[in-house]
Amino acid sequence: ASSSTYKANGKDFSIQYGSGAVKGFLSEDSLTLGNIVGTDITFAEITSLSGLSFIVAKFDGIFGLAFQSISVDNVEPPLYTLKKEGLINEVSFSFYLTKTAGAAGSVLTIGGTNSDHYTGDLEYHDLIEEKYWSISMETVTMADQTFTPTTPYRAIVDSGTSAIVAPQAVVDAIQKIVPKVPDCSKISTYPDIVFTLSGKKYTLTASDYILVVSAGGQTECALGIMGLNAPQFANTWILGDVFMKEYYTHFHVEGNQAGFAKAK
Repeated sequence: ASSSTYKANGKDFSIQYGSGAVKGFLSEDSLTLGNIVGTDITFAEITSLSGLSFIVAKFDGIFGLAFQSISVDNVEPPLYTLKKEGLINEVSFSFYLTKTAGAAGSVLTIGGTNSDHYTGDLEYHDLIEEKYWSISMETVTMADQTFTPTTPYRAIVDSGTSAIVAPQAVVDAIQKIVPKVPDCSKISTYPDIVFTLSGKKYTLTASDYILVVSAGGQTECALGIMGLNAPQFANTWILGDVFMKEYYTHFHVEGNQAGFAKAK
């Protein structure tokens, strides 16, 4: 009611996430990102939600950065609109995530990359579908175990997933090497985990994949690798924030690629 640029749409909106569901209706308004302002951006106003994540999480909404093919109601993703309006040169974005939970300094770069936040060159991998940000992953190795599927894993790179997610059978095997609740004093003794993507190896040390959580004067550790037991994700990993905080990630829509470099 207080926006002079608001446009009613009224179409019903409903989506089921992995951690809850939302319902509402679509509307349009201007969108400001940094110093650019896009016009007539379609978004959803949520009137009903379920799931604990939406109650306890420290965010006010979800900003869609995948492809239009999986957009609810086929809504055009905001970056597509910004490119059409000549406000960005390319439909791409990059994430730099701080390595400490709650620390200031994480950066989302719209329309390219920021070399201040990574070292070396970005290594690019072709997408295997234009839905999620999915790339091919041949193997995952931890200690003396190598997990090799009959067909390459689908690895979804997703800033909206806090952990690394893997097929439940793989997680069961990993938890025999590193327990779900590791001993914080033994982090240095746990092995690296190595992901092979299109022949390129990406390594996470135990201090990278074990989450150290402090609350109420106590410190606990948790394995940042979770299982997903769903038929449609039987051969799928999700490389979430546990991976992305170690590897600066460039999502290039027009190039159909995702690129990684070691984060500073």
